[in-house]
Amino acid sequence: MNQIGYETPFEGVKKLAPGSIMTVENGGVTIKENPWRPSSAADRDASPKTNASPIKEALPTKDSSPIKGASPKKDSLAGKDISGERWAATVLGVIDRTRDGRAVSLGLSGGLDSRVVLALLTKSGIPFRAHVYGLPDVPDVRISTSISRKLGLEHRHYEPHLPPVEELAESACRHASVTMATRPASDVLNLPMFREAGAAGSVLVDGGFGEIGRRQYLKRLWYLARWALYRNDSRTITRHLMDSKPMIFAPEIASKMKEGLEENVEREWMRVRNMGLDMPTTLDLFALRHRVPNFGAPIQAVMDQILPNIMPLIHPDVLDVSFAMPARQKSGSRLFRNTIERYAPELQDFPLAKGESEVPYQHGFWRSQIGGRLRRSLRMQRSEQSGNTGNNGQPASIPVLFLKHIEPWLMDLAGSREVRECGIYDMAELKRRIDAFSAGDVSHAAWLDWWLAFEGFRLGK
Repeated sequence: MNQIGYETPFEGVKKLAPGSIMTVENGGVTIKENPWRPSSAADRDASPKTNASPIKEALPTKDSSPIKGASPKKDSLAGKDISGERWAATVLGVIDRTRDGRAVSLGLSGGLDSRVVLALLTKSGIPFRAHVYGLPDVPDVRISTSISRKLGLEHRHYEPHLPPVEELAESACRHASVTMATRPASDVLNLPMFREAGAAGSVLVDGGFGEIGRRQYLKRLWYLARWALYRNDSRTITRHLMDSKPMIFAPEIASKMKEGLEENVEREWMRVRNMGLDMPTTLDLFALRHRVPNFGAPIQAVMDQILPNIMPLIHPDVLDVSFAMPARQKSGSRLFRNTIERYAPELQDFPLAKGESEVPYQHGFWRSQIGGRLRRSLRMQRSEQSGNTGNNGQPASIPVLFLKHIEPWLMDLAGSREVRECGIYDMAELKRRIDAFSAGDVSHAAWLDWWLAFEGFRLGK
């Protein structure tokens, strides 16, 4: 789930939006909103806090020219093309300040975002290791392991551990409650990895929300309904923001939620639109303001209680540099790919993970999308020919392992009086999927995983 705006499901309760200040005085409450926006050259200085500090001189490029110190005035944010070196130095400066002398544990998946951070770390002089979470045969784990082996990195592979059923079920519901149903219930299996990394004294770094720097968020809206953006057509914008997956809610509840979503989209879209920015920047800022705090903040709060961690690609200093770049420097992941080619060209030899598939590194966004769908189709055909259609040709997944482990408990919960009479779920759909999953059709695992997340949130355990 990804909410638009800062309302909550609780009557009379509103989230404190990022940058806002709440003052309680004389029994009254005032809230001053100050939403983040990209800095302009006029209100930004070239102080060292926005640039890589001791590591900037230790970052050679492919042609052996180091990243310079504080950015010269000609490379101000008002310039036409912001230097990729400046962006790289800023990313590393953020990591170096945050780690405060400690070693870094980089979450290295098979994706592009963590790879660009790896490319910079390999030349930075910062001590680090890599880690990955997942089952051994998934693309993220295979690619992460291969890269680490090739580069000679210390590498840790965390596999999901399944506690006793009652303990796991209770933990999953509690996790869903504190993360406000923004993560699937099976996400609780990630927590032991964070605890172990924290116990080792590492600072966890990952490429989370790097899509902002690649202009990947809301691409469907940009390419399929660009006219709606210029006309401020909130209904069409909302339709393209919504996922096409089947809803877990009863039709009347889903309809009411959609109405509220359209109202929020209209209000929040116009707040960004009225800033007078160009449309690509407006779209990126809209995604940043509502994707990061609503989807990312709840799990971030959980992680902050476990270990020091950072997502440098969405640090305000990095975002300032990124937003100042023309769209052409970022579109098609150009900034990230150029950075990898410049600082660690050997990383171009490894494929990228796309869901349950691997795609050649050289493939762009659309070729990767089409290639991934073709591979999924071929897997399903082979699965049907072999008579094994239970998992739609997919390898075993963490949601499947998680739900199979707690299956008796899950079936009891789904059939309980409390669930049947709560009035918000499509009970016929829930029963159909529970029965099919119990009969061996694990293609329903993702739907049930999200249903359990919302139920855990609703129960507030």
